[in-house]
Amino acid sequence: MRYLVVGGKAVLGQQAIQAIRKEDKDAFIISTSSGSEDVPGADQTIGNVDLTQKDSVSRVTQIKEPLRAIVYVPARGPVGKPVQYANAEEYQESLEFSVIPM
Repeated sequence: MRYLVVGGKAVLGQQAIQAIRKEDKDAFIISTSSGSEDVPGADQTIGNVDLTQKDSVSRVTQIKEPLRAIVYVPARGPVGKPVQYANAEEYQESLEFSVIPM
């Protein structure tokens, strides 16, 4: 089966890829990345994806094959900073990047 991992290069995305591989040995994993490098562990990478840009998101939605699951874990903001310490600007930026595009 095919899986889509949005944000596969970040820590949580890598954990998702490992979990999929453990549970489904025949998995074909497509992953997105904001960079141009391949996502480790993915069979296919859709690179240079900016979730704040509609044309970028439309490249992801062009996948025509059926997907067993979509794992949506894009990362934005200071890595490792607990959310309770984020200021209003950091919080809003994270929402606009990670939640609103859904």
